[in-house]
Amino acid sequence: AITRNNVGTSLWQLGRLADAERELRRSLAALEAGLGADHPHVGFPLLGLGAVLLDQRRPAEAIVALTRAFDLAQKQDSAGFKATARSELAQARLRATGRSAPARERESARREVEAALVELRREGPLFDYARLRAEAFLADLP
Repeated sequence: AITRNNVGTSLWQLGRLADAERELRRSLAALEAGLGADHPHVGFPLLGLGAVLLDQRRPAEAIVALTRAFDLAQKQDSAGFKATARSELAQARLRATGRSAPARERESARREVEAALVELRREGPLFDYARLRAEAFLADLP
């Protein structure tokens, strides 16, 4: 199951979104079956799946996966995982409202991603991809 998660993540980073989604869903199903839906490790494929769905411009679906990932991240010892989930969820929530989101929502998303970015920078190279996504999101905000 973890191997499928890693394959899915690699496919996502290569831009093969449909293949990544398939592998991440398989990983998720296997981990849920083996460990239970509330096990912290289930958060890994959920986080990847949420990011893939976000990149596929499916923010409403991404929010569902990322909310679960964020909740499960709270059970993890990894500040980087928590920060990644926080950043991706904030991005998904804003993208779900579209480019015409009220300034208040844009500012809220900016604050969430900026706070996550502080943690991602502390966590070092393992979270570089999440850091780069967060920085690109902030640079693209109006």
